[in-house]
Amino acid sequence: RETIAGQVNLWQPSTNELESAIHARFLEQILGDTVATLPTQCKIVYQLSEQEQLKVPEIARQLQISPNTARNHLARARQIIRTTINEAGAAMLLL
Repeated sequence: RETIAGQVNLWQPSTNELESAIHARFLEQILGDTVATLPTQCKIVYQLSEQEQLKVPEIARQLQISPNTARNHLARARQIIRTTINEAGAAMLLL
């Protein structure tokens, strides 16, 4: 933001805000790409949990699988996502 006579120009984002917006968009892209490549059952369970806000027992009932299986699929999906985002973040630091 530029300051003109003590007033903040709200039309231009600061460098930090711009960088934050770029990083957020980058992470959104990584998340979307990672979810798209998850194993099918992991992806379905993850989407039901995160997008539909269903609890594990509800997911298990809907997919006709045991709650433990649903929990395992969700844990695997989250681990894959976490690892991918961590790797992407390390790569972003090199830029």
